[in-house]
Amino acid sequence: AGPAPDPATMERRLRDGLARRWPRLAEQPGRYRQAPVSFSRDGIPLVEACGPGLWVLAGFSGAFSELPAAAAGLAAELHASSR
Repeated sequence: AGPAPDPATMERRLRDGLARRWPRLAEQPGRYRQAPVSFSRDGIPLVEACGPGLWVLAGFSGAFSELPAAAAGLAAELHASSR
């Protein structure tokens, strides 16, 4: 809830943190991008069809570690079933 953090401030914080461990990485050009990520309090994710050709993946408690594998698995299953 509340307003989104200022992108310039967040990029500075990210680069400051990177500079302590990987100075060369902190100096690389790039843009800081914010994206909303949903999390689940009970740890049970939602992976469900919500219309023809439209699937939802949401509510992962460890979204950054769990979601890429879940999305790849779902994509593989959808691709296989469409043949």
